[in-house]
Amino acid sequence: MKEENVIDTYYVGFEGYSIIQIVFESFTEKNVLKMWNGYFETLLDLMCHYESADNGTLKESYAHEGWYEGSPWEIQDLD
Repeated sequence: MKEENVIDTYYVGFEGYSIIQIVFESFTEKNVLKMWNGYFETLLDLMCHYESADNGTLKESYAHEGWYEGSPWEIQDLD
């Protein structure tokens, strides 16, 4: 049985609002970071100060295409 570790510090108080879950899973464990969508959007906005939004996750986020179109959002190819 996998050990599951959930950190929901960044979602407490926002229950019922959009949630982002960042999941890392291996054979022995599953780690989940839950956060309010507003925090996630802020992180994406701040990333534009340091990275180009011409490709990758930032491009798809701002264009609302690719992984951003469906629900749940899932990025399988992290490269």
